Amino acid sequence: MKFLLVGINAKYIHTNPALFCLKAYADKYLECNNATIEIAEYTINQQTEDIVRDIVSKKADFVGFSSYIWNIEEVKKVSSALSKILPKTYIWLGGPEVSFNPDSLLSEMPYLAGIMIGEGEETFKELVRYYSNGLKEEAGNDLSEINGIAFIKDEFTFKTPVGGCIDLNKLPFIYEDLSYFKDKIIYYESSRGCPFYCAYCLSSVDKQLRFKEIDKVKEELRVFIDAKVPMVKFVDRTFNCNQKRTIELLQFLRDTDNGVTTFHFEIAGDILSEEECAILETLRVGLVQLEIGVQSTNEKTLEAINRKTDLNKLRTNAVRLIKGKNIHIHLDLIAGLPYEDLESFKCSFNDVFSLRPNELQLGFLKMLYGTSMNDMKDEHEIVSDSYSPYEVLSTKYLSYDDICILKKVEEMLELYYNSGQFKNSVEFLLSKEKSAFLFFEKLATFYEEKGYLTLQSSRTKRYEILLNYVCREYPTEELYF
Repeated sequence: MKFLLVGINAKYIHTNPALFCLKAYADKYLECNNATIEIAEYTINQQTEDIVRDIVSKKADFVGFSSYIWNIEEVKKVSSALSKILPKTYIWLGGPEVSFNPDSLLSEMPYLAGIMIGEGEETFKELVRYYSNGLKEEAGNDLSEINGIAFIKDEFTFKTPVGGCIDLNKLPFIYEDLSYFKDKIIYYESSRGCPFYCAYCLSSVDKQLRFKEIDKVKEELRVFIDAKVPMVKFVDRTFNCNQKRTIELLQFLRDTDNGVTTFHFEIAGDILSEEECAILETLRVGLVQLEIGVQSTNEKTLEAINRKTDLNKLRTNAVRLIKGKNIHIHLDLIAGLPYEDLESFKCSFNDVFSLRPNELQLGFLKMLYGTSMNDMKDEHEIVSDSYSPYEVLSTKYLSYDDICILKKVEEMLELYYNSGQFKNSVEFLLSKEKSAFLFFEKLATFYEEKGYLTLQSSRTKRYEILLNYVCREYPTEELYF
């Protein structure tokens, strides 16, 4: 029997490590001679009919889709078409996007054989066993005995208990053969779960924080270092939540640096210790990238979303690391959170921008299934899109028009700051304005008035637009930048 695991990624350089974990785990721990497992990856930029055609050509008996907010609509289209072309094929979904609303999805997609809930390694292994043994009761199998699944039984949704947490040390290393991942980002997992309880984040749902043994981590990282892969992105939700472990791994990366590989981590900026900062300052330029979620500098907002942050410590650490100029620092803000109106968000934006990170991401609240944010939506009058990524449209504090202003500011931020192409020009112009937010807002207004917002512009054209903006805003001054 042939099992096909399908990933529809956001970009070609991305891979789906979850699929490789499922396959590797089943291959290692399941003694089954009549089952073959394959992986097929596509992108959301491909035509639906092309994806469907390729999947059909693989002649699988079981097709499992890895589902996230960025691909769920495409997964629905592809799986629906498959169910009509291959009515005897068992179609399953898994992943964070489907783990928390299986009832509605099974109702919406009646052709599904089922949905995998939560961690999938053990569940998928048992599904392979179930289907490979001839199916159903005549083979001594019972689907309802498999943990972590939902399916329709007697016209009702039947959900089995989620099994215990996987021991990360038992997971096979999925990168023994790096040839498949050439020219792609390597995603690596050294822990699961998160110690924090941010209301908007699915990681807060998994309370079981677990670490892979550090010697095993070092052994696996050395594979990437020896192969000189360009980029390794840790998917750990908070890489520095264990100080001793973080220090040891940073020292290991420093001591084994090959001069090529970059390691990307998501961290909590306010819990960085003096020792961690001191080590980070010694690293080769480009060895490490850090992504730090600030989200807001409004204390009331942070309290409402269960995000306990020492903003002063975060600011001190961020300034220190940014001044070192050896680490790419990426800071995040989220618009649409409770108690954050337009004026409050402007303050948050200006506070964070004043640190001059290498990149500032202005994101928008997404009302994800399973997060406690959904329990707050009535209290804070949060209105969001019904389709993924379920992005905020308005709140009690931000009107839709306010959201539109922030969307335009985000566009200018990406074009003129995060691109890194206008650094000196932007710095000079910022000195002429009362605040960074005001500069980007005024530039966005100019773009809108001239009809540029809906156009794709070249880098040269963006320089021309900026020059025209300067000539209009400062007609009587001689500006040199």
